[in-house]
Amino acid sequence: DYIPVGFSELIPTVASGQADWILSNLYATKERAAGGVDFISYSKVFDGILVAKGNPKKITGIDTSLCGLTVGLNKGYVEVPLVEAVGPACAAAGLKAPTVSLFDSSADCTQAVLAGRADAYMNDVNTVNGFVAAHPDKLDSAETVMLDYTIGIG
Repeated sequence: DYIPVGFSELIPTVASGQADWILSNLYATKERAAGGVDFISYSKVFDGILVAKGNPKKITGIDTSLCGLTVGLNKGYVEVPLVEAVGPACAAAGLKAPTVSLFDSSADCTQAVLAGRADAYMNDVNTVNGFVAAHPDKLDSAETVMLDYTIGIG
């Protein structure tokens, strides 16, 4: 049977025995494995950065180009601490740290970019490219970033 749960509930659902495995675009991290699941990794992680058409904020990666900007992210995603980690480099440059705005779904993050409530959204490159294909006149992919993770079945 299929059990629909929010992303942040995937690992707790398996760890509690309510499901046997997770088949999602789940990044296999040590922290997630410590939550009570093992992983079978099958792919490296390449993130895309979804931005408004033409990349008006000139975002170049998970780096200081995010200083002072708002990044829409899914709750529980590995990108949250990566974006937050840019803050000290921004401060050292005399700039404001990026603001992380958390959402429950990729669609919500994308809508935040479309509505101008977020300057960027990060997810695997295929997801980002799918949103660009769905809104070619309004969205672009700023960059593809290889992360130090693999995608796995939990």
